[in-house]
Amino acid sequence: MNVSRPIVIALGVGFVFGLTVSYLFINTQRFSYSTDFLTDLQSHWLSYNKNNGIQPDFHDAHDHNDIEDAKGPTTEVVFHSPEEDAHKGEAVVAQDLAKSVRVLCWIMTGPQNHESKARHVKATWGKRCNKLIFMSSKADESLPAVKLNVKEGRDSLWGKTKQAFEYVYKNHLDEADWFLKADDDTFTIVENLRFLLKDKNSSEPMFFGHKFKPFVPQGYFSGGAGYVLSKAAL
Repeated sequence: MNVSRPIVIALGVGFVFGLTVSYLFINTQRFSYSTDFLTDLQSHWLSYNKNNGIQPDFHDAHDHNDIEDAKGPTTEVVFHSPEEDAHKGEAVVAQDLAKSVRVLCWIMTGPQNHESKARHVKATWGKRCNKLIFMSSKADESLPAVKLNVKEGRDSLWGKTKQAFEYVYKNHLDEADWFLKADDDTFTIVENLRFLLKDKNSSEPMFFGHKFKPFVPQGYFSGGAGYVLSKAAL
């Protein structure tokens, strides 16, 4: 059997190429980053930024503790208008649902977060609530924020929550069917919340949220994740 020279060359090139790719693939699978390597790499990166006067515009958070003191954008968040030709008609269903499933959102915040976090809630998802109120230890008409008679800090969170619900009950009970409690670093898709609630009866006492079970037998909802109470439950 006679084999031409071009075929031999093609087979040789194919064999070498396949062997090279296989070698690279096997060695890539075996390679892994050690903790020391990643720490050293991050150290060099931070040192480079510092030496060159570079201030990263992101916060590399890996757990909730990393965002405790994180700041929000320093400029106003601007969205496309729903009246623009490209977006007309997109929110018809959501707007109709907002009339039948009224949601009051009250946001737990503090004076130190009014500018860095709370105002961005107001500029984004908070606009989709039927009514939006911020609860703080300092009044702020720009949000608006209600001044509660309570100290700031984790030890005062439950007292602050009780006072906030009491304020809403006394002043806004008839302005909504459902009452959402969230934090100033929570993001809620209000349209999805309304879809969840649309077939529920707000005249019956009920609530929805992420339930934690430690510490107390009956459990409790995650305040950071947010939870919603029916009018009857409030």
